[in-house]
Amino acid sequence: MKNIDELFKKTLALVNECGEILKTAVKEEKESKIKEDGSIVTNYDLMIDKKLSQELKEMANCSVLSEEHKEEIGDTYFVIDPIDGTHNFDMKWDFFGIMVSYVLEKETVFSIIFLPMLNITCTAIKGKGAYINGERVYTKKMTNRLVGMCPILKNTLGSIKKLLESDKNIELRSMYSIAVEQTYVTNGIIDFAFVENAGGIWDFVATQLIIKEAGGIMKLKKLENGKYNAIYGSKEAVETVENIIHIIE
Repeated sequence: MKNIDELFKKTLALVNECGEILKTAVKEEKESKIKEDGSIVTNYDLMIDKKLSQELKEMANCSVLSEEHKEEIGDTYFVIDPIDGTHNFDMKWDFFGIMVSYVLEKETVFSIIFLPMLNITCTAIKGKGAYINGERVYTKKMTNRLVGMCPILKNTLGSIKKLLESDKNIELRSMYSIAVEQTYVTNGIIDFAFVENAGGIWDFVATQLIIKEAGGIMKLKKLENGKYNAIYGSKEAVETVENIIHIIE
């Protein structure tokens, strides 16, 4: 399908439909199991993965790169994370989201992140800006007080210590969902977010485009174990943080 705007609208409608399913499901008991990498997957992750994959393929006749299944991809494909923040979803906590991006000839041309329980839709089409619920948004201009987000895990404890003990005025929060955290960075509430030795590419494709279209940057590094380090926010905030924790270079 050559009409990107039309494909974007159809994809957005599908993501909203999936979000409505999760709104009902979040308070229910789920079937869940621990995957080989230690993360959790529920029956709803698999259900939404199947629904998104089948219908996106029908829309655009291309493959789908997903956290929950493997298939061969070419230069044009969708990237999806059916539920980002599955632990939160499984705990009946509202901070989770659906992430979908369309990559055309190796270039990400639009991204959609929907947070069903917060009624927040974050979108970007390449070259057209970032939007939250239809309103143009921008990353935060840096001040002498930086507020960031990161998962509080063994992987991040060293960097957290460096940030809090630095000579910069830095505070940290944690929501345990990149989908959620990027939204607060995109709309200028939070200065930056970072993850360390975690996630897959499906966690970063949507965020990278949206942050860029909001005037910010993402520094991303793939590690030898297949995981990633990432820092994203305004250019000034990202560079300030990287100069303290040095997880990219």
